[in-house]
Amino acid sequence: GCSTSGLGLVKTFAKAGADTLQIDYSILNRDAEREVLPYCREHGVGVIVRGALGMGLLTGKFTGNDKFAADDFRRAWIDDPDQHRQFRKDLDTVERLRPLATGGRTLAQTALRFVLANEAVSTVIPGARNRAQAGSNAAAGRMDLLTPGELQLIDEVVPPGSGRMIWPAEG
Repeated sequence: GCSTSGLGLVKTFAKAGADTLQIDYSILNRDAEREVLPYCREHGVGVIVRGALGMGLLTGKFTGNDKFAADDFRRAWIDDPDQHRQFRKDLDTVERLRPLATGGRTLAQTALRFVLANEAVSTVIPGARNRAQAGSNAAAGRMDLLTPGELQLIDEVVPPGSGRMIWPAEG
């Protein structure tokens, strides 16, 4: 397998026999929907999603006045003025998505259901810092699919193929 977001590299690795791709994909980063996910689906490349919770943004727990440990890359979201402005924009986006947390489903579970709804996605690595988060993430896989109305709201807030990479790595 390989881990990249560049279609050219995905094609190169697939031709060399790679069976899987690990990629950053979430409601906040839908860029892969344009070319990478369709290519993977068409060519039988399994997709392992990382960053489905947008580095925690899609949990809905951040306020903009958050504190991060010195070794947490998200600390720059507070300390760096440019990243803080983007962080505030991301928080506004998340607020627009908050109505999706209904019927006993959290915003994080909604975010996981969203990525699992893409036919190209094989599995998700959601990340968890404790047993409760791990259990909640696992429960998302057993929940009902998102409704057409819920998917429409997501499309209105973050249009298909748009968004930005949250993951702190190069493509």
